[in-house]
Amino acid sequence: MEHVDVCVIGGGLSGLASAVCLAGAGKTVMLVEQSERLGGRASSDVYEGCFVNRGPHALCQKWIGMKVLGQLGIVPKGGTLALGGTLTEREHEYELPMTPLSLLKTNVFTWKQKKEFLSLLFRLTRQDLEKGAALDVIVKRLPNPDISFALDLEQPLYFSNHSAAAVFTNHPDYQVIHTFKYHRASEIPDSDQDRELLEAFLDRLQPGWQNEVLKKRYLPAMTVSHSLVTPERAAMLSKESPAIKEIPGLYAVGDWFAREGLLADAALASAYEAVQDILKMEGK
Repeated sequence: MEHVDVCVIGGGLSGLASAVCLAGAGKTVMLVEQSERLGGRASSDVYEGCFVNRGPHALCQKWIGMKVLGQLGIVPKGGTLALGGTLTEREHEYELPMTPLSLLKTNVFTWKQKKEFLSLLFRLTRQDLEKGAALDVIVKRLPNPDISFALDLEQPLYFSNHSAAAVFTNHPDYQVIHTFKYHRASEIPDSDQDRELLEAFLDRLQPGWQNEVLKKRYLPAMTVSHSLVTPERAAMLSKESPAIKEIPGLYAVGDWFAREGLLADAALASAYEAVQDILKMEGK
């Protein structure tokens, strides 16, 4: 086998970014991936001429992920989702409060509930998200185009029409929509029940959607994130290096080892930091 400078194990987003960055710096790189395709959770499938992500994906324009992609010569095309959405509770629909001011003005909650809602959001940012169930759907048209984003008050359910911000197909009417049921860490998921919940959620938001379906895919156990970057975790990681001290030459990358960002941004940030460490050690 030919000599290589770096062997990258894992062809997900962190591994791919690491490999391309190192190759761009003049290193010879071997990339090893156990599955038949690259990309991991960041990969997409094509159905009916539409690109469909594996569960809902997003990339924040002002976070480090865009900086890393820019250095690789990749300029993602897409728009920005409008700040707003729908909050559902059984048969009722409310405007989703997306800012502190809109939360104060909404009549969805009492003053006590508003305080509890803020407390809940604070706690959620300090918890690790693990897995969830995804229902990804291509429809010929969206029955209710006024609703492009929604959350449920009683169940951890998410809905988003990603076609409202990004182009997934050349067909002018086709829409790629995603629903997701988040699993609590202590929860034992029921795959069939989760699917029923997601389809019922779509029934409420987009009545008649079943008649417009071109492709429907259910993924009952999708990894959301291996870890969130909380202030405590960032402080802990600030004292660490991507390098594994016990094994010289070994580095760890992934969203679970990032000091900043979330999801794809965290994966890219982790790869960028490890590459900088490697090049620094090599004197480049």
